[in-house]
Amino acid sequence: MINFVTMPALKKVSIPLDRIAFWSKTFDLASKIMAPLGVIGAAGFGTAAYYAPTDFLQKSMAASSVLSFLVLPFTLFVIFPVNAEMKKIEANNDALKANKEGDKFLEKWTKLNIIRMCIMAASMINGLKEMSESYTL
Repeated sequence: MINFVTMPALKKVSIPLDRIAFWSKTFDLASKIMAPLGVIGAAGFGTAAYYAPTDFLQKSMAASSVLSFLVLPFTLFVIFPVNAEMKKIEANNDALKANKEGDKFLEKWTKLNIIRMCIMAASMINGLKEMSESYTL
């Protein structure tokens, strides 16, 4: 959601340091959701895999569990370095660096976040597809 609503709106902010500050506030709010989402998704799909009635369904749910979990190391090792750079610009109130590199970091973060969203979406879509076909209420 942040990529499709907040990031395009952010481009309308004329001062690069303000763009970084706005991203930072949005990031602070959204970051409280992402880690629990990965853990809950991995645990939920892992539980579904454990109780799956067929081997195929078990493997499919396990794949969704792994994909959900992959969001965590992807965030830690790929996205956090970009976050740290932007947070450093904001903390130092470094207008010069924001002018030179701020938009580059924002674009990179947006692309990486789209990848992260796709990983989570693939996990969710696969899991929901399997549950809708295999489980009855």
